[in-house]
Amino acid sequence: MAVQQEIKSQLAKLLATEDIVVEHKSCETAQYNVHTRVLTLPLWEKASNEVYDMLVGHEVGHALYTPDEWDWQDEIPHQFMNVVEDARIEKLIKRKYMGLAKTFYRAYNELQKKDFFQLDGEDVDNFNLADRANLHYKVGSFLDIPFSDAEKEIIDLIGKCETFADTKRVAKVLYEYCKEEQKKEHLHKLKTFLEKQKIFFFRISLSDDKEAIEMKDRLMDAAKMFGVQSEINTMDAFFAKLDSTIKQLEATIDN
Repeated sequence: MAVQQEIKSQLAKLLATEDIVVEHKSCETAQYNVHTRVLTLPLWEKASNEVYDMLVGHEVGHALYTPDEWDWQDEIPHQFMNVVEDARIEKLIKRKYMGLAKTFYRAYNELQKKDFFQLDGEDVDNFNLADRANLHYKVGSFLDIPFSDAEKEIIDLIGKCETFADTKRVAKVLYEYCKEEQKKEHLHKLKTFLEKQKIFFFRISLSDDKEAIEMKDRLMDAAKMFGVQSEINTMDAFFAKLDSTIKQLEATIDN
């Protein structure tokens, strides 16, 4: 069934209880500009009316509940605000227009089946908390999304947001958590790389091959550039220095 653009435009204006501007154009997804009060709906060829009604409901939720406030931009990246605010306004719009709950459920089920969120072949377990939270509040009814106990507490905080002030507070919590997790991930990769380099250096140290000896000498020179001056076991001292630095970084994260 073809989507009738004029009907969707009128639906948006009725739900928003104001004469907002509604545009239909080629774009990746729907969006609402809280400053200009313009709602943009995408021209998707294969999307059902159910999906378009959900898009209208979602963006009208922003029209009704997301204020034109930007005092959070210096502290919180937009991605994290968007995840929390999307969950909040969808809850509020479904509370205001109770019939939309089934529309949202069916539409997200349709989008999930069509792999709109591009999850095929992906391991959701490896997604950061913000991405998993976004999926949880959109397609969590159709997808098993894992969370640690600490993450569940943040997921619950998102679900309890009622005001935009709540959104800002919880989005900052979400951002700080993801930032710390990213630091831990980088440290883990650094430690893994360091262990591989130790094994590599040990192997070339046992070789009499000319290229291996030259490579060992270059590594020794590089170690001295980091302030390691010992003529004997220079690389051992270098690796010990890196180990110490990593432990110091881990200590700052734990604290």
